[in-house]
Amino acid sequence: MLLGARVYDPPAPITRTRGGRGPVTLTTTCTPGSRAYLSALTFNGSATMNGGRPVAFAGKLPAVRPPLRSIGVVPASGKVRVELRHTGWLDLPEQPIGCLVPGRLERAVQQSSATGATQIQVGGHSVIARIPAGSTGTAILAIARIKGWRCSAGDGPARPAAAYLGLIEVPLDGTADSVSRGFRPPGLLKGGAVGAAVLAGLAATALWYRRTRRGQEPVAAPPAA
Repeated sequence: MLLGARVYDPPAPITRTRGGRGPVTLTTTCTPGSRAYLSALTFNGSATMNGGRPVAFAGKLPAVRPPLRSIGVVPASGKVRVELRHTGWLDLPEQPIGCLVPGRLERAVQQSSATGATQIQVGGHSVIARIPAGSTGTAILAIARIKGWRCSAGDGPARPAAAYLGLIEVPLDGTADSVSRGFRPPGLLKGGAVGAAVLAGLAATALWYRRTRRGQEPVAAPPAA
């Protein structure tokens, strides 16, 4: 979805079988030469594809995203048979297997590179990217969208970052040749203002105290005639 291209080949319908208390078996077919991945949310155990090397899974709650791991390369026959040996609760999504087609991924990356940023400068709290003139669509920054990021396209005003699939996006209308993002911890200005007010209050209190002390000091008596 981030690349704007279909790089996974949805497999044929998946059949699930289980013999007694033995492993759960998933069978399906995928594009030969693609790489099969298994998505499992709270699966604890191992997944073995076509009798190959077992791949360990250690899912646990709370889980934000299901663990996604490669379990093997699809053979020329296209057949995929996965044995799941679990030690705890087996919780699988409706579509637990996906097959990544390398050629599609390479073409998508090449397309993204050809139309993406030509130069990137990364600072401690900022990112500036040069983009081809006339670029339209959406610029994506591979950083989680959290409060504090502000973005601008070209000479446009900086605005709070918008979210796209959990990352940061900046809309492009074809007029900008750069994209800028800056980060400032949320509440920094408000915290700075409060801190300055507290310091000012302390300074005023100290000045008042000094003046009060001077006013209370005894006045020396004039010398005797």
